[in-house]
Amino acid sequence: MYSVWLLRIMAGTTNYFKMVEFILGISAMMLGIHSVYGDMIFVQTVNDSYTFTLNADLYYKPKDAWRYSVVDGPKRWVPLLESEQWNVEYNPFDYRKFDAVGVYLNIPGQLKIVARFSVEGTTHEYKFNHTFHGSRSNMNKMGNDSFIKRDQFLNLLNNGTMTIRCDVEFIIPYSYFRHDIFEILERIEPDFDLVVGADRIKTNSQFLSLISPVFKNLISNSSDLIAELKIDNFTYDAVKTAIDMSYGHRIHNLTAAAVIDVLYFAEEFELTSIAEKLEESLSYSVFPQNFIAITDFAFKNEKKELQTACVEFFKKNREQITQTREFAELNPLYRAELFRKALNLD
Repeated sequence: MYSVWLLRIMAGTTNYFKMVEFILGISAMMLGIHSVYGDMIFVQTVNDSYTFTLNADLYYKPKDAWRYSVVDGPKRWVPLLESEQWNVEYNPFDYRKFDAVGVYLNIPGQLKIVARFSVEGTTHEYKFNHTFHGSRSNMNKMGNDSFIKRDQFLNLLNNGTMTIRCDVEFIIPYSYFRHDIFEILERIEPDFDLVVGADRIKTNSQFLSLISPVFKNLISNSSDLIAELKIDNFTYDAVKTAIDMSYGHRIHNLTAAAVIDVLYFAEEFELTSIAEKLEESLSYSVFPQNFIAITDFAFKNEKKELQTACVEFFKKNREQITQTREFAELNPLYRAELFRKALNLD
């Protein structure tokens, strides 16, 4: 299944339990920082951007064509604040007597931002920073009524169009200092490789021991001090994604099949919190295109909550699903269970 190779002797390795005690102590200390006069304010900065395109036709429209017109860009989630959205708004020529293109930000609640509007491929830009003090139920608006004046417009076109980019840095306050333990661990030098085929994933032996009892046993119970573990029965992408998740990295655009591969790895190496999150994500991600893959996994591995999610989806989309070739190829026992549970034949 997997084998341990001896590469080199690890010299001067810090005691595992001392390292854990130190890291947890530092994290607890950071979480407990307060001002003598009240809670200290800590911030975290996150960034987002949006672009939109204008073309030459805008310039040649009659002057009154755009009067009192406002174009709203799509609402975007503020990173880290899952309940808050922001968007860009722009006004073409002749809006409120400004013979120019105006650009604005709509920002929710109480946030400090640093913003920059620019015309890509040029030096034309407008920067500002502002602290908004509105309520969460109201949007705050700020920008420039005359970002591009009429006499500037044609010179900023490139082949008849221009792309305007808005970059926003959100400065998000916290009443406590949230320092992720992984920010500390990532500063520890790699001393261990996970070998998957011809590829290597560099990590730290103490970190692996901290997150996985399986890794801990493999590393600490070996007759020799080791610096490499060969993993034969998982793909590089599955192992790399699991380790990245363990380090707290953001993971994007995973298919259901990829999540299942990572979940198998997480369960085998007892990365419990990762496995729980992945299984939960599958429960909320059952769609026609991945229904068969998730259902097969759920029934094959006796995942009761995931089975329930698949059955609920099957109830609402039975006609569409049963007409597919993939459904006909699904294990007959699983098909029978779907029908039985969907029809409440328990």
